[in-house]
Amino acid sequence: MPVYSFYIFDRHTECIYARSWAPTEAAAGSRPNSRVPVIATSDDAKLIFGTVFSLRNMVRKLGGDDDAFISYRTGQYKLHFYETPPTFDSSCSPTRAP
Repeated sequence: MPVYSFYIFDRHTECIYARSWAPTEAAAGSRPNSRVPVIATSDDAKLIFGTVFSLRNMVRKLGGDDDAFISYRTGQYKLHFYETPPTFDSSCSPTRAP
C-alpha cells in the first residue's frame, strides 16, 4: 500500500512536517511504481488536522476514552492516524483506497 501524503503535527496543532508523493507515468527504463515528491500546502494540513480532530472527538464521545480512532476510508482514499504520548507529535498519512 503506497503512501501518498504524510503529515506530522505538534501538540499545538501546528503542522511541523508535510510531504506528498504523486505517482509518475511509467517511462522507458524507470520503475513503474516510482513516486515524485510534491510540496503539500498548509491548507491541506489544516483540513487533515481538522478532520482528524473532529472524528477523534466524536469517537471518544460515542465510545468512551477506551475507544481509539485509527483510520477512516472514503471512495478515494484511506487515512491512517497514529498518535504518540500526549507530550509528543501525532501524525497521519492518507493513502489511496484499494
